[in-house]
Order: sequence, then structure tokens, then C-alpha cells
Amino acid sequence: MDNLQNLNRITPNNSLVPNYNLDNKEHSFELFISYNKEVCIVGKLDNNYICWCSLTTVEEYETNSAIFEYLAYHPVKMVSNKYNALGSRYKEVESWHRLPITKRKLRNQDFYYSPANSAHFKEGKFFAREIHTFYRQEKLKCEYRLLGQLYVPILQTYKRALMKDGKNASYYLEMKPIIQIVEVEGYLKLCPDPAVRQLYLECLEAGKSLYNRYMSEVR
Repeated sequence: MDNLQNLNRITPNNSLVPNYNLDNKEHSFELFISYNKEVCIVGKLDNNYICWCSLTTVEEYETNSAIFEYLAYHPVKMVSNKYNALGSRYKEVESWHRLPITKRKLRNQDFYYSPANSAHFKEGKFFAREIHTFYRQEKLKCEYRLLGQLYVPILQTYKRALMKDGKNASYYLEMKPIIQIVEVEGYLKLCPDPAVRQLYLECLEAGKSLYNRYMSEVR
């Protein structure tokens, strides 16, 4: 268990003292997976604090399983946030494909739920399997979407449209359908071609900028 704790990037040097009580917080998992099978496992307490942050790979079944078992059944020792825990790798990891795993009630019992297989589970071996299943399924979506590179020009068209009018805040409403299309295609983050990944991330960022500008005007 001590060796497992060594994987946790939260250390006394980057831990935080919460400014409110976290005693009743039930943690969830937020996973980030890269095109080359790296996995960042984050144990979330809420939107501000995390209790775990580690980097493994999709293929490390035993380690990923053990991390789940450790987090699910042991008390929190230190808390931090993703920015502090990941340091120089924060921006990179945030650009990876995301898999949320949350706690849900089923037949009056607590289970963890993964959207990869629409699965409810309590054991680490299922957690590790869900990571692998998610990567495999989403990678296939990416490959099929990009068959013949026919979708790349469409992404380029989306990018031009999203960046066409940066001054008019209401332009967000016109672009909202495109933004929604782009947001559900996160599997493109698993593309092995860095140029395609970058193009997709630029479309995402352009949509976020339009949304932020619109919300600032509304407020």
C-alpha cells in the first residue's frame, strides 16, 4: 500500500489546506487518456479538491485496479488540485480524452458507474477493464470518423466558422450547433496524428471562447 501511495502525485509540497469541510465528500473518479495509452487517474472530492492524481497506462491492469481499491476503501490523507498535482503536465493532461466515473445508488447500494459499458461495479478489476474498454471503443470511433481523411476538411471548416466573428458575443448562439457537434467528438483526442489532434483542440477552444464572451455579455 505504501508503494502504491508513491504513485500519487499529491505530496506535502503541493498539498492544500481546504477552506471548508471535506469530511462528507464522496469522491468520484476523473480519468484522462492519451492517444499513446497514458492514463491520468484523478480521485475527485468536488470541483475544487482532489485526493489522488497518478499517471499509469491503459495496460497496467493490476496497478489501476489497486489504485481503485485503495481510493474506494481508504480515508483521504492529503488534498490538492489538478494544477498543483500535475505541474508542468497539467495543460497536456487536460487535452486528453476524459472518462468520468461516478458513484450511484443501485438497489439501495453504492456502486461506481462507468459510461464506457454502462456498468455498475465495486471492484478494482472492473475499473481497470473499463479503462481498457473505453480506450478501445473510443479509438475505433476516432479511426472510423477519420477514414479517408474526409472529416479533416470539415473540422477545418468548423474552425474557420467558429473564429469568423470574435467581436459579436451573440455569434455564440449561431455557432452553438457546431460547438455541440465538436464537444461530443472527444474521441478525436486519441488520433495518432498530432496535426489532427491540434485542429480538434483548436475547434474546442474557439467554441469555449465564444461561450465565455457570450456569458460575459449576458452577465
